[in-house]
Amino acid sequence: MADGSTRNDAYAEALKRASVSALWMRNVYPPRGEAPRLWRWAEMEPLLTRAVGAAADMNATERRVLTLVNQAVFGAGDYVTTTTNLSANFQVLMPGETAPAHRHSMNALRFVVEGEGAVTTVDDKACPMAERDMVLTPAWCWHAHANPGTKRVIWLDVLDAPLVKQLDVVTFERERKAPPPPLPADAVFAAPGFLPADAAPSRHSPMFRYAWAEAERALAATVADRDGARRLRYANVATGGPALNLVDCHLLALAAARPTRAYRTTSNAVCLVVAGSGASRVGDTTLAWTKNDLFTLPHGHWISHTAAAGGAILFVATDREILSRLDLLADEHAD
Repeated sequence: MADGSTRNDAYAEALKRASVSALWMRNVYPPRGEAPRLWRWAEMEPLLTRAVGAAADMNATERRVLTLVNQAVFGAGDYVTTTTNLSANFQVLMPGETAPAHRHSMNALRFVVEGEGAVTTVDDKACPMAERDMVLTPAWCWHAHANPGTKRVIWLDVLDAPLVKQLDVVTFERERKAPPPPLPADAVFAAPGFLPADAAPSRHSPMFRYAWAEAERALAATVADRDGARRLRYANVATGGPALNLVDCHLLALAAARPTRAYRTTSNAVCLVVAGSGASRVGDTTLAWTKNDLFTLPHGHWISHTAAAGGAILFVATDREILSRLDLLADEHAD
């Protein structure tokens, strides 16, 4: 007569053959334990320089992109992601180069890290790209890049691609069957308090280019929180919601040597250091950063930032809107 161990082994094998899993035989919700990750610009910049030679033919390359992958958590397979629900890339375009138009079901934003003179065209609306400008390429908007200038241009891409891939709804198109409807110029939305009379609300902002000069002025005028930090959201100018449908982003200006109030959230973020240097405490990990470094803020950790002398500015892109829509967003702050 078979003992209990043999019976259980036989039963487990039968379940496997039937593609069935017994709830009591597994850890139902194992924590992934995503740790923060820092990518230093001192390491990334030489790799981007080498990428120009490694992917010299833009007709074949289409987009010269290096994706930042937290391999300790997500591995290095097809599920390429920087943190939960968000992927971050550095993209480089040399003078005279173009990246052809396409569109897809993923939302994306572009924050210029270095250079000027490139242009991103979004649904036939030209968006000049200068250092620290942000340009939106919302889902299903046709977009192309060109650099008619004299300097190389490098920008940060942030996309909700991991979520779209996880849901298996990735769609990609390269051939337009008809031109997009005409759009009002971004200048129409540039004066605070005014919108075109016929502007219809949409899930993404009708203004695609957020110039750094305006962002910097608005950030300087923002009232500081009690921890000395100033926070400025990139908003949908028609609704006041997030600039992109599923990716929310803001600027965080840090006062020198003053830790921000610690918080914990179910959302995830990627941070680009726009100016200055400092350190971030993410759970039990301390990340020391400087200009153009990029790091992640995974969910579930207590987080606080401290700038060095002179202060610092961070560009922060998050998946808060995704979690909010699903009623899964939860925030808490230390006293």
